[in-house]
Amino acid sequence: MNSDDFIQDYIFQAEERLRTARSSKKRGNKSYSVRSAQECVEYALKAALIWLGIPYTRSHDLSNVLTIHKMIFH
Repeated sequence: MNSDDFIQDYIFQAEERLRTARSSKKRGNKSYSVRSAQECVEYALKAALIWLGIPYTRSHDLSNVLTIHKMIFH
């Protein structure tokens, strides 16, 4: 997969997680809604990092890379 494919896939995954978060919230499953929302943000951030050409380690914790590049996201 090239970077455009990863970006499209990550955006698709983010949208799916957002739909799941909203659906879970409506059903009263708050903990799963929060988890899905967190995954949505993670996928969206990874898509943005790829689009910007910023390398990151394969991890769920993106705080280090965001701290290093905080001016871009400010």
